[in-house]
Amino acid sequence: MKTLLAALVVSLQVACVLGTAFWQEYQLAAAPVVHLETRPVDPRDLLRGDYVILSYDISEVPLALFQPRAADDPTPGGTAFVVLEKQGEFHRAVRASLDKPEAQPGQTIIRGRVEHTWPQWDAQGKRVTNTVIRLRYGLERYYVREGTGNPRGKLTADVAVSRDGRPMLKQLYLDGRPYREAMKP
Repeated sequence: MKTLLAALVVSLQVACVLGTAFWQEYQLAAAPVVHLETRPVDPRDLLRGDYVILSYDISEVPLALFQPRAADDPTPGGTAFVVLEKQGEFHRAVRASLDKPEAQPGQTIIRGRVEHTWPQWDAQGKRVTNTVIRLRYGLERYYVREGTGNPRGKLTADVAVSRDGRPMLKQLYLDGRPYREAMKP
């Protein structure tokens, strides 16, 4: 009886791990992919290993893009949804909302967390012209092989976005080539 119970517990744990892995792979294969422009921020940390911290153009969203217009600045830690549309080579933010909006054909909705807000001032520094919302998508850290965490060139990313807006980094590119190939020694 104890052996049967132990086998059942182990089987459930294995099924849970395999199910999670299968679900992630399914999402990466089936979800729509958006192409985003990135900027490296801090390319190396000796204590944690080699990785690239990425900042995306869609990480800073003007409050003016929020529809309906938010009465107050979004609360840090809260969820925000950004509507992306392909404009040229990359997907760009065209609208944002604190509630999940409806996507029109050709649009993708990505979910992020509000990190903080700050005001933008006019050239004379006399009045606030806009408020910028900093969002985190969970795509900001990309681990790399040792010695390859200091890229030189243009970084872009393919991101799979699930139906509920959760993004998953599918591929990072350096000057149009997959990062792992571009950074081979």
